[in-house]
Amino acid sequence: MKRIEKITRAAVQSGDFENRYSVLYTLADQYHHVGCSTQEEAQLVLSLMLTDENRVAVGIYDSKTDEFEWEIVAEYLAGKGAANERHNRQERILTIARALRRRDSSWHPGILQRPSFFA
Repeated sequence: MKRIEKITRAAVQSGDFENRYSVLYTLADQYHHVGCSTQEEAQLVLSLMLTDENRVAVGIYDSKTDEFEWEIVAEYLAGKGAANERHNRQERILTIARALRRRDSSWHPGILQRPSFFA
């Protein structure tokens, strides 16, 4: 995860960080996210997360289009069930992504930072 933090820090310092994408993951049964400025950066963070035994990658949220791209295993699991169950899962993950972004943007608008210990 140090590499992810380094990439994110470099984007913030360069001033090109617009937090369009959020990589969602779970840790200890709670949702978290990492803000990314480009889709390529989000894909890299997602791929690095897949090798982390403590975090479970869920997917990538695009705030501009308000769409969520499931990680491949999560996509398979999310695709199971009736159409209304799939729709409910999609709406639930969009609500989670929006809430995480709203919480973090209230600290520093325009920049998603790593949440504090008390978040």
